[in-house]
Order: sequence, then C-alpha cells, then structure tokens
Amino acid sequence: MATNVLQCPVSPKEIPARLLKPMDAELLEIFELSCEKGFRTIIDEAEWQLQADLNALVEFVETLSALPNHYHRVMATYLDYPEHWKGATEFYGHSGSLEQPLFELPTSARVGSRIFNGNVTLQPRRIKR
Repeated sequence: MATNVLQCPVSPKEIPARLLKPMDAELLEIFELSCEKGFRTIIDEAEWQLQADLNALVEFVETLSALPNHYHRVMATYLDYPEHWKGATEFYGHSGSLEQPLFELPTSARVGSRIFNGNVTLQPRRIKR
C-alpha cells in the first residue's frame, strides 16, 4: 500500500533563520498548550468570549472533546479558532488563577498527567452569584 508523503520543496536547513524563529515560537506555544492545563485554558478563554452564547460554547467544547488527544485539540484551536487561541496563549501561565469554569474535565477520564484520552463529559457547575 502506497503512502502519500508531502514533500517539502526545500530542506529545513535552507529556510532562513528570520523565517524559522517565528515558526519555532508558534510551534513551541502549540506544544506547551498540548496538555490538560492548556485545554482548560482554551475552554476558559472560550467561556469568556462566548458568555453570551452558551450553545456556541457547548458546541465548541464538544467539537474539541471529540478529537483524540490534546495535541489535536490545540492544533484545531490554533487553525480554526484564532480568536480563542490568542487569548488562551496570553493566559496560559495564569490559568490557575482564573475564575471557576462552567465545565469541568472529569477526573475519571484523565490518563497520565499530559494525555487526555476519550471525550469530555460536560458537567455544568453551579455559578454562585
């Protein structure tokens, strides 16, 4: 069976450093957010941006939750939801100090410290007003 392989027209060594540095920075951000904390930060950002449209928030969380792992979720956010990506990268280091989220990742579904297998079950929290 033949495998389709995308061929890069130039060697990575031929790409000028001025172009590689920004790409390296973006790929590092993607890698750093490819964990449960990063996914939580993306959801927190989406909650803030979509607070007026709960249905859009639920659809966003379900769409990402259907993906097989955090690497897929983060890359999908980076490519398809730039408005959520920008805010999530700004707040990633501070996500432990954010308000309580509307949705919680169930502890029973976590595997290891960096990989989340399975889908997220939405568990609405009671919001104290």
